[in-house]
Amino acid sequence: MVRIIGGNLRGRNLEVPSGKHVRPSADRVREALFSILDHRLHWQDYTVLDLYAGSGALGIEALSRGARYACFVECLRKHERVLQKNLQSCKLTKELYGVFFDRAEHWILSFQDPGNPSLVFLDPPYQENHYLQILNRISESDGIQNGSVVVIESPKKMEFEFPQNLEMIVQKIYGGTSLHLLEKH
Repeated sequence: MVRIIGGNLRGRNLEVPSGKHVRPSADRVREALFSILDHRLHWQDYTVLDLYAGSGALGIEALSRGARYACFVECLRKHERVLQKNLQSCKLTKELYGVFFDRAEHWILSFQDPGNPSLVFLDPPYQENHYLQILNRISESDGIQNGSVVVIESPKKMEFEFPQNLEMIVQKIYGGTSLHLLEKH
C-alpha cells in the first residue's frame, strides 16, 4: 500500500500492483517531490500525464492537490485494473481523468493538450530503460507545450543527456533514487 500525502485525499491508501515491473515511489521521495512541486506550480493550471501509472499514486496525488486533469497511461492489464480500483476508491469523477491502455512511448505521440502546460511523470520500470525514447518524444511533441514540467525518477547511478529543449531545473538524490525536474522550452 501507498498513501496519498497531501491535498483533499490525504491519508487515503492505494493498492499497489505486484510483480517485478512495479517499484512504487517511496513515501519519503514522493513527499519531497510534491513539496518541490507545491512551491513551483499552480496545480489548477496543469494537466498531469502519469505515463507509467502503475497504482496511479503520482497522478492521484496531483489531483488531490488540485491538478485540473490527469491522463493515466498503463500497458499492463493487471496494473490497469489496480489503477481503476484506486481511482474508484478515491471517488474521483471521470471528468477529472482519463485512463489509457497503451505503451507510453506510443501514446505520447497522439497527446494534444488543449492549451495548458503539462506536468509529466516519468517513473518507468528501471530495468526496461525507456527514458531516452520517451524524453525524445516529449521533446519533439507539439502536444507538450513550452513551460511544461517533466519529472523523472530514476536510479541514482543512471546518467542522462537531456534533449536540448528540456532544461534541468532541479536535481535531488534520496538514497538510491534520483529526481530530475525539467522544463520544456
